[in-house]
Amino acid sequence: MTGSNIIDLSHHNGPVDLQKAQADGIAGVIHKATQGLTYVAHMFATNCRKAAAAGPLFGAYHFGTCADGSAQADFFLQTVQPSDTGLLVLDFEENTAGATMTLDRAATSSQASRASPIVGPVSTAATTLLSSSARETTPC
Repeated sequence: MTGSNIIDLSHHNGPVDLQKAQADGIAGVIHKATQGLTYVAHMFATNCRKAAAAGPLFGAYHFGTCADGSAQADFFLQTVQPSDTGLLVLDFEENTAGATMTLDRAATSSQASRASPIVGPVSTAATTLLSSSARETTPC
């Protein structure tokens, strides 16, 4: 089954069968990779490899915090090591566990990382993922 649905994954989802997801109509995944200046999502690398083997589109997102935007972008890019065409997304929303990223920091972070700023849940990036050149490569 070919689909156009994009799912937002993070470490909260645990192990995911991406071959089954694709067979059920999932066209792509936007996966949490980092948060702030130090957090790396422990399931990111595993699910990136699974996506490469299974075939769905794959993108990475950074959950922004109130820390320096450029430093967050550097941390995100160092962790993800994207290809030139990989989809990168900044998840800019209320941080219920700490200080929320300001709009100025979001703009700085997006510019520094070439991420597509997304206000609200990253699932709103579905159109961007489907229309991007990320179809050819994964960010990992």
